[in-house]
Amino acid sequence: MNANNAHGFSEDELDYLSEQTIGHLMLLVATSDSVTVVEFKRAAKTIRKLSNRAIQHAQGLELLSRLFGYVNLHDATCNVNDETIANRRRDRDKINMKLFDVARRVD
Repeated sequence: MNANNAHGFSEDELDYLSEQTIGHLMLLVATSDSVTVVEFKRAAKTIRKLSNRAIQHAQGLELLSRLFGYVNLHDATCNVNDETIANRRRDRDKINMKLFDVARRVD
């Protein structure tokens, strides 16, 4: 799975998140040019919930920041424009969703 994430999920993140959850995150990254700050925070809350709180909200925000092509959350928040966070990931078209067997986006 790390082949689809240039920054790589940490070992803990891989342990706490199901392949389906990781697939949905990668689908979000592959299909979104940007997300609102509200959507970004909501996704982090979902990560916390799906990991049974093993991944805290702040860790979820950091993970999403890396997935969207930022160095960390600080980098992402410094680049908020009109309440949106742009997707800076350059290899989105190379994300192979067949690897995750995710057919559609589930909110």
